[in-house]
Amino acid sequence: MTEHQSTSPQEDNESETPDSVRDPESAAPESNLTAIAILLIAGAIALFAWAWSNERGDSSSGENVSVGREAPDFALPDLDGNEIALSDHRGEVVLINFWATWCPPCRVEMPDMEAVYRQHADDGFEILGVDQREPKELVEEFVTERGFSWIFLLDEDFDVSREYSATSIPRSILVDRDGTVAHVWTGTLTRSQLEQQLANLGIGD
Repeated sequence: MTEHQSTSPQEDNESETPDSVRDPESAAPESNLTAIAILLIAGAIALFAWAWSNERGDSSSGENVSVGREAPDFALPDLDGNEIALSDHRGEVVLINFWATWCPPCRVEMPDMEAVYRQHADDGFEILGVDQREPKELVEEFVTERGFSWIFLLDEDFDVSREYSATSIPRSILVDRDGTVAHVWTGTLTRSQLEQQLANLGIGD
């Protein structure tokens, strides 16, 4: 009897221990499923917002860029190592396009930008393509292979991108001949959107 009484409490304790460990484990799958559901919903909302901004051609202002105000001046090296400033192009209509080679929407819009640029380069239209934090060699190879002919600048320190609130790309800012911000796009810029805004500034139809 003594042996039976001494082992019985031990058996009771051992039977309780798995239960105390399993309780939080049994709750873990439910917690994980909830977290996954929240992430999926957040991702769907973000995707919808991105698609909506692309569709409408976002003309809202960035934190440091306001339509109707002077565009902040900057100077960055081009692919030949020359310092190019926005103010160098005063008197021209300038599209500042923030992009990177890894950005799929950037790749989508660039052929249309090239077509518009070739059509209106002699009409006082210039594009400054500001690449974000990529090596010159990579950018140069990308540009050469695809035959893009506008001016490409290297924002290695991200300073200009930050000043223009280009934390998501592509982001494009159209600047008129007086250096004033005329329009801002966040998301893919289409040919028709660009041509419409250029026409408002006296370039094209």
